Amino acid sequence: ENGCGILLECMSNLIANEMFTQNGVNDPTEKIMRGIEALAERAGLLVIVSSDVGGDGIKYDGSTMEYIRVMGKINALIAAKADSVTECIYGLPFALKGSVK
Repeated sequence: ENGCGILLECMSNLIANEMFTQNGVNDPTEKIMRGIEALAERAGLLVIVSSDVGGDGIKYDGSTMEYIRVMGKINALIAAKADSVTECIYGLPFALKGSVK
């Protein structure tokens, strides 16, 4: 129903499911962003839960590094469109954009 609240959890799983297919590894950025935009048009409130991956500085195999790259790209695109962005560290919310609600 239009105007309802939607919780999209978890972006990291969605990306992995769309990225690693029987046909190989692909970049699902456009497909996922189209889906998010469609949800945002219908929702009164859209909350997206994601993960921060790749911050450990470890070099992984090629497909894992591609996943980390795509995750970072999609997180940045989502954050740019969002009214607010909150990072939770050990259960504590930190407003990165907008305010913590």
